[in-house]
Amino acid sequence: MPPNTSLANQRGFAQGTWRPAPQAHMYEPLASGGSGIVHVWVRLGRNDKIIDRVVVKNSFPGLRAFSDPIEWTDGVVGAEPMESSVANRLHARLRMNNAGDERFVAECLGWGDIRGPPPYPNGLPQVKLYYAG
Repeated sequence: MPPNTSLANQRGFAQGTWRPAPQAHMYEPLASGGSGIVHVWVRLGRNDKIIDRVVVKNSFPGLRAFSDPIEWTDGVVGAEPMESSVANRLHARLRMNNAGDERFVAECLGWGDIRGPPPYPNGLPQVKLYYAG
């Protein structure tokens, strides 16, 4: 599912050939943590040259955080994840206060629900977040 924001469209997110970035262990994610796993995807241009990259964070299905309004922007469960909102506000504030400093915070390009709108299969919602690489 493509990201749910116009930032991704500005970068041409949906255009081109996207593939998982090669890693040391073909079947392992780049990283994992308490709420999900992270993969890096690259967009290929002519002659398979990498022209863009994005970090994709997939949450584990059925996390308790999904039902906690504090994890969602404006307290609306299922709306924009707070993680996305905070990253983008911080990125914008850094750019505004001292241009160039925004490079230290990954901008969230968008989010999507892996399972589609409720009701979720097996009652286990998931979120996928897309970050600038």
